[in-house]
Amino acid sequence: MTPKTERAPRILWLTGALFSLLIIADSWFRWATFQYGTFDLAFYVQAFSQALRGEWHVTLLDVPLMGNHAEPITFLLLPFYAIFRHPMVLVVIQTIALATMPFTAWRICQRLNFQKNTTLWLSLATLLTPACGFVALHEFHPEAFAAPLLLLLIEARLSENRKLYWVWFLAVMACKENLALVLVMFAAVYSISDRERDMKWQLSWNIAPGLLALTWFLIYTQMIAPALNGGRVDYAELYSHILTADGWTTKIGKAFGALWKAATQGNLISATFGPLLFLAVLRPRWLLIMSPILAQHLLSWRTSEWSINFHYAAPLIPLIWIATVEVIQKLKHQNRTTFAIVLLCVVSQAWFGPAKSMLQTVRSAQHAQWQAEWKNEYLDSIPSDASVTAGLPYLSHLADRPKLYSLHHILKGLKTLSRETYIPEDPAQYVVLDFGDQATFNRFAGFYHTQVRTSDGYILKSSEGLLHEYLSKSPWEVYGANELTIYRKASKPVEPEANVVIKNWLIDAIATKGRPGDKARFQLKWWLGQQRKSFPWTSFHFSTPDGAVYEIRKGPALLGFSGPGYSEIWSARIPQSIESKSYKLTVIVHAAHPGEEPQEPQHSLLGNFRF
Repeated sequence: MTPKTERAPRILWLTGALFSLLIIADSWFRWATFQYGTFDLAFYVQAFSQALRGEWHVTLLDVPLMGNHAEPITFLLLPFYAIFRHPMVLVVIQTIALATMPFTAWRICQRLNFQKNTTLWLSLATLLTPACGFVALHEFHPEAFAAPLLLLLIEARLSENRKLYWVWFLAVMACKENLALVLVMFAAVYSISDRERDMKWQLSWNIAPGLLALTWFLIYTQMIAPALNGGRVDYAELYSHILTADGWTTKIGKAFGALWKAATQGNLISATFGPLLFLAVLRPRWLLIMSPILAQHLLSWRTSEWSINFHYAAPLIPLIWIATVEVIQKLKHQNRTTFAIVLLCVVSQAWFGPAKSMLQTVRSAQHAQWQAEWKNEYLDSIPSDASVTAGLPYLSHLADRPKLYSLHHILKGLKTLSRETYIPEDPAQYVVLDFGDQATFNRFAGFYHTQVRTSDGYILKSSEGLLHEYLSKSPWEVYGANELTIYRKASKPVEPEANVVIKNWLIDAIATKGRPGDKARFQLKWWLGQQRKSFPWTSFHFSTPDGAVYEIRKGPALLGFSGPGYSEIWSARIPQSIESKSYKLTVIVHAAHPGEEPQEPQHSLLGNFRF
């Protein structure tokens, strides 16, 4: 007999609406102000744009859509993108999908005969747990759909609705290839739980679904992925620290060491289980079901996979939640326990959750909006059909074009997650460099580096050297402002200036006057040398007698150019917030990226400058 169910209370609708509103507003603003820091959204935008042109190859990773991950569920989103043709439509759909979880949780708890208040607290916990907010905020990933779909799968299983069970089973399997292994474990565990059932039940609910999931995983990993990927993205490299060890004893030891390091130094375990009082650890069967996901992430050397700040926790959220629900079923004080869970989730939001990140977005909104306004002026100068190489924050803005390349590949010099050398195509028509872009140029991001020797003895040039080599293949016109520099292919090389008097690196700088909100124009003259081996980073400091400093990090001097003297016209955009007064202007030239080399920087005082 189907238990009587009540309609979801208004507070669930309000919570879902507030969650969606806050996530979409924060995500849209960060996207619009170039604060996205990966190529993920851009990859799917370019893939969809290519699909609408009848093409499937995505130049951003040099693979087709299914060559990166097995995510056929994305094809269901293609009609929405075809209608709206905006990158953020994917984020909006993802957010709304996550916001449905409390309603599925409400129905599950009612089916399990919880009291109304207990049902409410448990339903709210699906959205209030910090991991859910981070999954929603971290750009767009089809894996995020696994969270609401796994809940729907569990509900169909509880209600013994076989048709819906198969629908949600296939949908989860279509989110990502690793989820097939979760479904295999799901079917295997339930086949043991259902051992009293007849063979017909076992076949339709456990054996057939489990074999289908395993078959799909093997077909994709052994046939489809190698054919479409061709080694361009090497995910096996994430486990090289274990796989390259000699002997099984050493491999096992390294595996346990990697698990311990990830569990203690990352927060994937503590921040997903913790807000739900770690009750899920008391249900081993759900730990077994989620073990493929936990092993995949905790054994990886990539620290982002140990963290809830990305999308990797998405499949864990519903599995940890249902395990917690089953434990609470056996407790005496259910209402108090579930209220404590909601309270801890709220506290965790401010302690280590996304609420802290969203507050920072609000605090820096004015400056971010000002930067976005003038940066968009420069991006608008790039034709919609031109090929572009750009840093990570700009990719999703430029992805609706056939040829888009990520700057991080050039800076790293290696293929994605690989030790193979990345050999770029001829330079794109436009190259967008933002030397204030910490997602691309910060060495801790994993792409920017000094000259290094690889494990096989190969000398890999510094990131500036690799970028200089890439740009040296074509003549360029250069323009930009502050940290942003845009290279546009020129019809003929720029001729160097003769009779230049050398004064360190920076030969001369002539500036016009400006006002806050304006752009001040500088004519910079550089001595670059015939064979460039160093790439000095330049920053401009506007300082007052009371010690206030406004710094603009311009970046390396004219990458792609070699020879004697070159002139460069560079603009400094002055924020409205800068007080109108006289400033001392100093140009500081570092021998390399500031912080990378111990040499003392060179200072050149250009005199006073009035805003």
